[in-house]
Amino acid sequence: MFPEGARGKPGVMQRFRKGAMKFSVELNIPIVPAVIYGTEKAWPRKGRFMRSVPITLEVLPPMYPKDLSKSTKTDYNKYVAKQTKQMEELINKNYSLLSSSDSDHSSTE
Repeated sequence: MFPEGARGKPGVMQRFRKGAMKFSVELNIPIVPAVIYGTEKAWPRKGRFMRSVPITLEVLPPMYPKDLSKSTKTDYNKYVAKQTKQMEELINKNYSLLSSSDSDHSSTE
């Protein structure tokens, strides 16, 4: 499940939607965030065919939901928004690290 809800521009993260976090809370299952880097080169937005290029998948530590069964709707919504924002920041940070690592490698080639 991609928390952005749609395919965006290469290298630009869109605003995260709350759906993934709501599933996590409602079903009491952790979310395992991941950063996927390089797919924009494998299948460019206007490209007709995929290309064979390296793609990096970095699996991040799981995020476990807390029990909100006795919470108010306001508390539930605040928690979901906070956790969604935290996941977005974590993924953005790791994507930036992969991106800078990739540009370091391409400048030496």
